[in-house]
Amino acid sequence: MAEMTITRALSRAKVIKKRLDDLSREPFVGYVRKAEAEKLGAQQYAKNSQSSFDEYQSLLKEYVAIKTAIHQFNDTKEVSITGFGTFTVAQLLVEKSILEERRKVYRNIREQNRVALNTISVAEEEIASSVSKYLATQEKQLSETTPKEYLEDMANKFREAKQKELEVVVVSGFDHNKYLEEEGKRIELFTAEIDTILSEVNATSTINVTF
Repeated sequence: MAEMTITRALSRAKVIKKRLDDLSREPFVGYVRKAEAEKLGAQQYAKNSQSSFDEYQSLLKEYVAIKTAIHQFNDTKEVSITGFGTFTVAQLLVEKSILEERRKVYRNIREQNRVALNTISVAEEEIASSVSKYLATQEKQLSETTPKEYLEDMANKFREAKQKELEVVVVSGFDHNKYLEEEGKRIELFTAEIDTILSEVNATSTINVTF
């Protein structure tokens, strides 16, 4: 049994993985003429083959033990993030792995909302401009004694008609503004802190590895 920090365990697992990859290309089984089977070259080959295979089995056992211990730790170790609650390390790793996908959806919704709001603004400007032009035309055609209330009533009716014709509203099947606010904060926080949190946990926590 060996006690080590998560950081050291991850580093050791990385080294082992590299060595296992190297061993996958080692010569384990060869052939010689029967008459040469007892010669030094064949015996040395067999010795090297046994050594490589023994190393492979030993490292494989150690790698599985380390990764299993890390996974067990990740499934039980909990950390708290202000404003978001408590997560296991395993959950944080999942959050990290899908962060880019969340960014893509968030950016897409944010851009669609921007386009919708911009379209609404353009429509409102068009309505206001139409009403202004209408009033200017009416003022020229009507006498100076025309009551102000009459002009305002005409303008309101014209505005209502234009709004029915040109007004734009946002369409969404969910509260996208709430989503954009909450998801934006979540992505910002996780992007800024998740690596730091995981590094601190890995550097200060230990596991026991038996192999």
